[in-house]
Amino acid sequence: MIGSSSGPDALPSLLAFAYHERILFGSDFPYAPAPVAAAFNQLLDTRSGLTDE
Repeated sequence: MIGSSSGPDALPSLLAFAYHERILFGSDFPYAPAPVAAAFNQLLDTRSGLTDE
């Protein structure tokens, strides 16, 4: 369910290219239904490889 903008190829490429402190999270909320946004956030938290750092 991870979209193309944050799929398994996109996020590692972004992290390799961009300064980490310059990456800003954005969403389509309120245009995406709340359950979809929540599921997407859960996937980012568990499968993206992103950390608090």
